[in-house]
Amino acid sequence: MDGIEPARSPSLARAIPMLLLAAFAFQATAAALDDSVTIDEYFHVPFGVHLLDTGDLTPDLMNPPLGKALLALPLVLWPDVFTSIHGVPAGSKAWAFQQANRDRYQSVILASRLVVIAAALALGVLVFAWASRLYGGTAGVVALVLFAFSSELLGQGHLATLDLLGTLFFTLTCFATWRMLDRPGPRAALALGTSLGVAILMKLSCVVLIPVVVLALLAGAVRHRRPAAWLGFAALAAGTAILALNLGYGFVGTGTPLSEARLTPGGPLAGLAQLLPGLPLPVPEPLVRGLDLTTTSGSSGTSGEPTFFLAGELSAKGWWYYHLAAFGLKTSLPLLLLAIASVVLVFRRRVMKSGEACLFVPVAALFLAAALTGALQIGVRHVMAAVPLLIIPAAGVAAPAFDRAMDGGTRGLRRFGPAFLVGALLFWHVAGTVAVGPRYLQFFNEIAGGPEGGHRYLVDSNLECGQDLIRLKDWLDEKGLAEVPLAYFGRVDPAVYGIQAVPLDRDTHGIAVVSPTFVAGRPYFGNLDTQHGWLPAGTFTWLKGHPPIDRVGALFVVRLP
Repeated sequence: MDGIEPARSPSLARAIPMLLLAAFAFQATAAALDDSVTIDEYFHVPFGVHLLDTGDLTPDLMNPPLGKALLALPLVLWPDVFTSIHGVPAGSKAWAFQQANRDRYQSVILASRLVVIAAALALGVLVFAWASRLYGGTAGVVALVLFAFSSELLGQGHLATLDLLGTLFFTLTCFATWRMLDRPGPRAALALGTSLGVAILMKLSCVVLIPVVVLALLAGAVRHRRPAAWLGFAALAAGTAILALNLGYGFVGTGTPLSEARLTPGGPLAGLAQLLPGLPLPVPEPLVRGLDLTTTSGSSGTSGEPTFFLAGELSAKGWWYYHLAAFGLKTSLPLLLLAIASVVLVFRRRVMKSGEACLFVPVAALFLAAALTGALQIGVRHVMAAVPLLIIPAAGVAAPAFDRAMDGGTRGLRRFGPAFLVGALLFWHVAGTVAVGPRYLQFFNEIAGGPEGGHRYLVDSNLECGQDLIRLKDWLDEKGLAEVPLAYFGRVDPAVYGIQAVPLDRDTHGIAVVSPTFVAGRPYFGNLDTQHGWLPAGTFTWLKGHPPIDRVGALFVVRLP
């Protein structure tokens, strides 16, 4: 080919990543405008406001402070938002925040959502940079295609929750670990310690990175020519991480004997406290309590009821393979196929590069920890950090096909066949996400039967978390319905969105709307017989005999005799 090939053009090489990041931003912003306030947002944003206003950590120990503070930071533009929950008890703050800001509730939450969209774009830059360094520039572009049209990252990357923030710093810590192994030194150690500490301050599940980082540091010490210097770097990284955690919690309770921490009886940390009662805590006591609550809450349903759902079954204790199954049903098949191919390639090579180890080992640790600890089995979002780490090696497998097609050294099928195959996989990946947008939480792959069939296998935040009230209002206006019997899986008052809802019960006749999560039998809060409160497991399973006549987002529309 005469002249410079388009793919080799420097200006085009710069423009393509920017266009892909813009595509992600456009999709995420559209979803942020289209989705009503979800369950976690209902709590996280007002608790973040309370934290910034008072410095009080206690209302929500299961979620660390830094992420919530970042979500609330844009709201300083509305000073009266902070005064709206002054003096309100912790258990009522979320409701009071909603009521005080009901005329601008969606706008207030949207401001917090913009923080997450910005963090998601930073994650995209990191994925592009890491893939480019490991496998070349073409791999960086392929990684961005997989990233920009990832239904999982778009699904959480437009909501004011902690999942995407945790994923960003989880990935950054893995990257910093690789840089430490590749180019050890004081700066690399400081970067590793800071990213690890901040990751845990964003989302407590990031503690799974601690053993991963320790193993990496031990491996580095074994192969390093100056073990003493390496151990010094490792100590610097550890000290930096501990300092970051203490700064994030304001050193509250640091140095407290473990036996004096308020721990759940019978939990793993309570057992450790019995063995080492005088052990002084090197990290803040609220962090330890939060970890304790996280590890003990995942072992059963909220009230001992069967809370977790998988493939038509409810369980109080769940399944060790839940998150693997959820990941296999919620991730696009092209990405899964390319990720599996990357693992096979490593096994065939029998050599794992340090960069690849920092991708695959954290993914394995993430799923292993979820299986062993019984982490809350309510959504694939709890292992979402695996997505960017698998996108990178998947891009490394796909990129050589395009490089061969552009090289010109071979002709015919050998040159263009692999590129055509990989291109078809990428098109499949993109098309599946575009087809479901902006309802990204509803994405299921073909194994699950697509978005329309996923509810048979997974519910809860895999499918819905209260995001469809705006769509429901539009549907009611279109149908000319003034009110509707409603049982929806969420916490926001439907009246905030102009919906006149009445409780759905066995005496209801005509058109009604219900969440598939309730039809599956999941217990949760809601209205029944004009009373708001806890709805036991199986409250709405009687609706299984009434198949939906329509869908509004994830919600089922049923006609009752």
